[in-house]
Amino acid sequence: MQESGFQYSGAELELFEKALNWKSYITSQFKDHVSGKVLEIGTGIGAFIPWVINPAVTKWTCMEPDAGFGKILKNKYADDIAKGKIEVKTGYMKDVPETEKFDTILYLDVLEHIQDDQRELELAYNKLNPGGKIVVLAPALQFLYNEFDKAIGHYRRYSHGTLKELTPADSKLLHIKYFDSAGFVLSLGNKWFLKQSQPNLKQIMFWDKAVVPISKVIDRMTINAFGKNIIAIWEKPKIN
Repeated sequence: MQESGFQYSGAELELFEKALNWKSYITSQFKDHVSGKVLEIGTGIGAFIPWVINPAVTKWTCMEPDAGFGKILKNKYADDIAKGKIEVKTGYMKDVPETEKFDTILYLDVLEHIQDDQRELELAYNKLNPGGKIVVLAPALQFLYNEFDKAIGHYRRYSHGTLKELTPADSKLLHIKYFDSAGFVLSLGNKWFLKQSQPNLKQIMFWDKAVVPISKVIDRMTINAFGKNIIAIWEKPKIN
């Protein structure tokens, strides 16, 4: 992520916010790990918040480097901000005060935008309370890297192996799985044939309504052997 006067075009964020089946499916795979004081890095327009926030969350901090998105978040979640449930800050993980600790840190479609991802997860791990968790949702499999990835500033896509290599020292990798096996085929088609740098609304709706339900079945049948996305969850050991 560039840090000087950062402004992200984010044209795709509003499109993917409409992918309700996808949001429901993918967040169901990790939302039970989200609790206590939550820090979401690169919140964007806050598309994941309604799907993930739950009664176990005491406070949700949005750390968003784009001030424009910060204004959107403040308007969108004004009631929760007024109640002290959500707060919005402008900046990066490095801008979080040294003394502030969290129970859950989220990188939802964000880590692939950060050049030094290893250092980023080390910083995040140091901000966890004992028993706290880091959750990463990211695009999977580098050979699927396409014009869309390039257009929106992805440095990379991830595999089981490359994410495991980022495991912070002393942490425990609880969970790592691929998702959206049918979407994998669409991503491959875009790489080889369409070469689109941006999907349109019609394509997003087709994927969400027709492809995601198929993925839910195939993901189970293949035991999450492949997919266009990956989730990893790390835990910081509790103090005995």
